[in-house]
Amino acid sequence: MSAKEIKLISPNNGDIKGLLLEDGTVCPVVFMYDSKLLVRDVILQEMHPSPPKKVNGQSIYVDENGGEWSSSDVEYHSVLNS
Repeated sequence: MSAKEIKLISPNNGDIKGLLLEDGTVCPVVFMYDSKLLVRDVILQEMHPSPPKKVNGQSIYVDENGGEWSSSDVEYHSVLNS
């Protein structure tokens, strides 16, 4: 089985706008997941000079309401609910 695109949703089921960058902007992403190989890939949809912001080693996703979520929480919830 090949990787498929998964819609990212926050743990409270809000739509994810994108990944928070160090400069405070939010970059849209595409999330790909291969359930057989248990491999994920996050593809930035825009070029930015600022890198993704990390908190405790994890990237931060921003939802439609401005809420910030750790990458592991969002990705795990999204995969389980896809």
